[in-house]
Amino acid sequence: IMGEIIWNNIENKIVLTFTGSIEWYKNYYIEVDCCSFSGKKEITLFEKNIENVKKTNLKNLRVGDSILLNDCESDSYIKFTILDNLGKVTVNGKIGGSHEKNSMRFEFIADQTILQNLINLLKQC
Repeated sequence: IMGEIIWNNIENKIVLTFTGSIEWYKNYYIEVDCCSFSGKKEITLFEKNIENVKKTNLKNLRVGDSILLNDCESDSYIKFTILDNLGKVTVNGKIGGSHEKNSMRFEFIADQTILQNLINLLKQC
């Protein structure tokens, strides 16, 4: 299964791969490269969380507004926050739960195309 790159520049990359669904949940494999660190982990999202993100009207987002993907089986998450009116987005999160031996926190700045890429990916699955 090929993952879809939702952001990729010299230092930072996020790849999401849809791996399947069960009842009200969808599973994605996430790969994050941030600066010189990287992590990979499967996350499980509630269908309702995904539907809310897919309905997001990007034109209505204002500085400080966020899109949040919460893993329903751990404290892993990815948060996309509008940073300014010039199209910058702060991406931060954690992959790997606190109960696990390893986890990774990350944060970087992207442009607004990451949001449209995310929504397009979620609509495909």
